[in-house]
Amino acid sequence: MKKVLFALLLVLPFVFNSCSSDDDEEKSTQSLNKTTWELVEKDSKWEDVITLTFNKSTYELVEEEYQIKIVDGKEVKKLEDANTYKGTYTYDHPNGTIKGEEGESKFIVNGKTLTIKEDDYTMVFTKNNLKRSY
Repeated sequence: MKKVLFALLLVLPFVFNSCSSDDDEEKSTQSLNKTTWELVEKDSKWEDVITLTFNKSTYELVEEEYQIKIVDGKEVKKLEDANTYKGTYTYDHPNGTIKGEEGESKFIVNGKTLTIKEDDYTMVFTKNNLKRSY
């Protein structure tokens, strides 16, 4: 009986101990690495698409402006202008900061939305795992 009790006492600390990899797994679900977010604004003549892609410590923001025409009853989009901005970011769920040549902006992530709010504008991106093609 003493041997069984002694063996139980030896095993007990391992039962209630968690691995550090468990903690890492929880943190990784809150990472922005390899995520893409998209904002689309559209009217009858123009469509603006802003795509924000995060990598390990950098981001790329691509703005594309399409002219929309109706040809033979079908909507045709023509790329008129495109700009790319790159920089670094920091993220501590749910808040983050992007920094680039144009300055610094704060953002907040809430589920599948990422919001950049400045004094004169607000941009709300939606998480997008699909590739677009035009």
